[in-house]
Amino acid sequence: MIEIRLSANSIEGHVKQIQQHLGGTMTERFGEYTLNFDNDIVKGRIRLITYDWGVSLTEHNYICFDDILFVSDTSKFNPIHFFYCSKGSIYQRFNYENEFDRVKEFHSSILTSKMSVE
Repeated sequence: MIEIRLSANSIEGHVKQIQQHLGGTMTERFGEYTLNFDNDIVKGRIRLITYDWGVSLTEHNYICFDDILFVSDTSKFNPIHFFYCSKGSIYQRFNYENEFDRVKEFHSSILTSKMSVE
């Protein structure tokens, strides 16, 4: 299993950290970023666009040839994630939980993080 720790303060930063671990080529066109993968670990792409009013949209469309665990530290910002699994399944859990929850094909999930108090 490949573990990728995401600690950036933005969604754009998270995608750049994913690129550092999994490789790929990042392109930008009219404010939309695309990270393309084609290697032994992953094949496909991540698309990202951030709007001026604070909303970001990311589309993950790839096949993993190994299990990948994304560990996301969102203590400095509090995103709301809307997941929809169009093929296969994804698993998620919070750091205080032991078991993963499965998001099945054609199902959705909404996740948010608790902001840290500093």
